[in-house]
Amino acid sequence: MKSFTSIRLCLLFAFVILFTSAQSVDKQNLKGLTFCNPLNLDYRFHTSGSSYREAADPMVVLYKDNYYIFASHSGGYWYSPDFANWTFVTPTGIDIEKYAPSVWVMGNTMYYTSSEGGAIYKTGDPQKGVWEYISQPHVWQDPWVFADTDGKVYCYHNCSENGTIDCVQLDPNNKFAVIGEEIKCFTSKPEVNGFEVNGDNNEKGLPWTEGSAMFKHNGLYYLTYATPGTERRSYCDGYYVSKSPTGPFTFGKNSPATHRTLGFVTGIGHGGLFYDKAGNIWTIDCVNLSVKHMFQRRLAIFPMEIDKDGYLHAATTFGDYPQYLPGVKKNPALDNLAGWNLLSRAKKTTASSTEGTNLTSNAVDEDMRTNWSATSGQTGEWFTIDLGETGTINAIQPNFYESGTNYTGGRKTAFTTRYIIEHSNDGIKWTLTYDNSTSTKDEPHDYIELDKPIKARFIRITNKGEVPGGGKFSLCDFRIFGMGNGKAPNAVTTATVKRLEDQRYADVSWTKIKGADGYNIMYGIAPDKLYNQYQVMDATSFPIRSLVVGLPYYFRVDAYNANGVTKGTQVIKQ
Repeated sequence: MKSFTSIRLCLLFAFVILFTSAQSVDKQNLKGLTFCNPLNLDYRFHTSGSSYREAADPMVVLYKDNYYIFASHSGGYWYSPDFANWTFVTPTGIDIEKYAPSVWVMGNTMYYTSSEGGAIYKTGDPQKGVWEYISQPHVWQDPWVFADTDGKVYCYHNCSENGTIDCVQLDPNNKFAVIGEEIKCFTSKPEVNGFEVNGDNNEKGLPWTEGSAMFKHNGLYYLTYATPGTERRSYCDGYYVSKSPTGPFTFGKNSPATHRTLGFVTGIGHGGLFYDKAGNIWTIDCVNLSVKHMFQRRLAIFPMEIDKDGYLHAATTFGDYPQYLPGVKKNPALDNLAGWNLLSRAKKTTASSTEGTNLTSNAVDEDMRTNWSATSGQTGEWFTIDLGETGTINAIQPNFYESGTNYTGGRKTAFTTRYIIEHSNDGIKWTLTYDNSTSTKDEPHDYIELDKPIKARFIRITNKGEVPGGGKFSLCDFRIFGMGNGKAPNAVTTATVKRLEDQRYADVSWTKIKGADGYNIMYGIAPDKLYNQYQVMDATSFPIRSLVVGLPYYFRVDAYNANGVTKGTQVIKQ
């Protein structure tokens, strides 16, 4: 995540105020105020089989003024003071090569456990990365250890087809030994909860019930869980709530709390909630990719809210557009977007070379599962977007893809991502926009917030170094954000919703709006709780399959383009 500093000075005073309750800002390390999902981390290459990057099952811990990200099979973990500049730690004394890490803090000590064995470790200095083995009290899958404010400790766990999420109490004074019997918190119900049905759009099949996480807020216990499968675009987090850490648990009627099936970032599940330094709630989750392997995944964060009625929900509408970093804005779940629209989708493209069916159009289709690839990884390979008109550009996100990579060495080799970006108004005379040709970092989902907006029609990216993993110069999407020169689209005034006999299903359709680039179907359990959405780009209808039997739903269709969003005029109950 990168940005320049000149526009920061006028904003810095307001930024500091947001932290005055407890935090100080290191002005020298403050590199930017916005970011763009997925997170720009140096995702590790897999260590066997096909060559692909992975990180999943994440969680964030705020410890001694630093955020820590732990994720499956990453060879270590990251920490940052501002959620923008990350330092990677390769720890010792701990078996870090496991799935589903769970980390918790008690006093000045950080603890760690995971799937695939369940051993518990501790450290008093996670930046240094020296850990000490404690015990192995339980062999669990997808654990989440929760230390309550009264000093009691619980582990929520399980990972099984159409299964349950269970809880066991641990004794922190006896090496976290198990206390008493396991408690069944809840069982999956795909026959009632449409979002638990398997498939990219919940078409059919039993779910995997997994990835539980516990979060306490205002005396209530929110137990989230992931479903229906990490390889699906429909991967999401449902939730239950209780007045006690061991239940009984009541189903969160507006579930799923995190959900994004269509768009660039999809399949957001199996993560956990955390507070930022300003006291706002966020979630970190997986991002589905699953092309080379079902476990080919990335990470993303979204602002969360628990509304006045106790309903938990994430702000995922345009959740893969530029937005403000954790701690910058108060109540980010209500309004956290930077206000820059996507300019690059479906625009004309050219390239220095193209390998097979990995066409240039794949890099502007807002689909992370497709990619453009040059025929080589040599310096000088380039890719160009013609926006069709001169627009105002505020930010650029090159998303590189591991096309043709042959590396399975994990973190044995340090990679760098080197390129330049140029802009032009005629496609002939080019001006340097951003120079990353001497980077010492591995940046697969780089993000550049420009110092000042530029006016341009053409944007070109050129490779300037060896491609990480020995691959070819490749982009799964080259995304340009800013403002067009026209007006936001007219409102959708004629939408229809048909709730089917199977109440998990509803068919939504609407009249095409001239000049719209796409539509957001907003829906929820009340007119003021349209918390979930489907982003539909090339159609005027969509079959929703994620509803809960027995609940009324409310629907609205919004239209958007490069100039803004216009809310629909109807809210339809079904």
